[in-house]
Amino acid sequence: LDLQVLEDLLRKGREFGVGVVLSSQYPGDFKSKSMNYGEALATWFIHKVPKVTEKELEQLGFQNVAGLPQKIKTLEPHHCLYKSYGCNGEVIHATPYYKIVQDEGA
Repeated sequence: LDLQVLEDLLRKGREFGVGVVLSSQYPGDFKSKSMNYGEALATWFIHKVPKVTEKELEQLGFQNVAGLPQKIKTLEPHHCLYKSYGCNGEVIHATPYYKIVQDEGA
């Protein structure tokens, strides 16, 4: 599936302050025959994925990927591997939405 509008947003959006959030079950879903939509993304949150490879992680821009696929396969709920500018892959814990709502209502 080739989406010219999405490709334009990914390539040119930054100069206008526009960002894009892509979500999928598997990192490989961001590729089409002619375009790798994940190439232009700098920030990644990878949750527990049963089948992720070192090669896929390298294609997403991760470095030192030895052992990362196994680490990803064993992540607990609300934990993910995070990568962005200045952070090449760190496991972080997110606060679930239902806990935020409960805390505000208390």
